Amino acid sequence: MRRNLCTALLVAAAVLVAACGGGDGDDDAPTKAQFIAKTDRLCEASNRRTRALNVQLRTAADASRDDEDLLRRLAPILERGYGPVRDNAASFQAANPPAGDAAAIERIRRAYDEQAELVRRLAAAAKRGDAPAFMALSEEQKDVVSRARRLARAYGFQECGSAKSDPT
Repeated sequence: MRRNLCTALLVAAAVLVAACGGGDGDDDAPTKAQFIAKTDRLCEASNRRTRALNVQLRTAADASRDDEDLLRRLAPILERGYGPVRDNAASFQAANPPAGDAAAIERIRRAYDEQAELVRRLAAAAKRGDAPAFMALSEEQKDVVSRARRLARAYGFQECGSAKSDPT
């Protein structure tokens, strides 16, 4: 089981993917290039913060003795990670996309909201010591992260949707 849980951890490390936002929403109608540039700058900072949390997840996994110890170590890191991921998703909600791009940006926003919710649920499963739930949520998170990254890259983002927040 420990091998499966460690594999799930690697998926959970991607949990804290930079679900970053477009900022203050004060631009009336930016061009797509302006919107991407502004949002990617915010994602760059988010990627750095998120990478640090992901490194903490990896370090906790390396130091754990068994599944119970692993989940005990992961819970506080995931709990700390939820706030930034939630806040990043919320800031993306405030972004004012270019005219005609609202539907594409809404799909990305929904995926980032899902990521934040899954981080919360992963933290709760880890805190309960519920390895099967943690593994199932990790698989769900893997799919959401993949979808969010694909959507962001398809729109044209470079930092948002990148794997730069992943641990090495």
